[in-house]
Amino acid sequence: MGRKSIKKEIPATITGHVSKKEKLYADEAEFLYVDLMYSYKEIAAKIPVAETTIRDWGDKLGWLERKKQRIRDRIAIRTELESFCIEELRALKNDRHEGREISQSRFYTIMRLTELTFKAKVYDDSIRAEGKTTEQRPLTLDEEKRRELEKEFGLV
Repeated sequence: MGRKSIKKEIPATITGHVSKKEKLYADEAEFLYVDLMYSYKEIAAKIPVAETTIRDWGDKLGWLERKKQRIRDRIAIRTELESFCIEELRALKNDRHEGREISQSRFYTIMRLTELTFKAKVYDDSIRAEGKTTEQRPLTLDEEKRRELEKEFGLV
């Protein structure tokens, strides 16, 4: 009777062995999981690696903590941007009420920031939904709403 090799039973984290598939696909799988918020199942459908293997990589390499931190960072940035936009809109409205001239560039900048904040919120909400995505569509102010705001702020 031959001796059974124990190397197969020792996990890669102990032996330091990295499989060919891990070398080829682990970085891509991590990007999909952490940055694009894909599930393990969705990643397995995109790359030729079993879902359980991808899950093992995620556990071994700490993807879940990085994903949670990425979500916290996105929310913090979005919250700061929303607060800034609200403050600027209030200042703009106050300037208008006090009869100060509002430059077109200031108005345009605030409008663009508001649009980007809205896009970020829609994106964050869609990636946090349980594997569901929202239909991709441009998220900008339509001409009618833009004209209405320009008229309200005396820019026309």
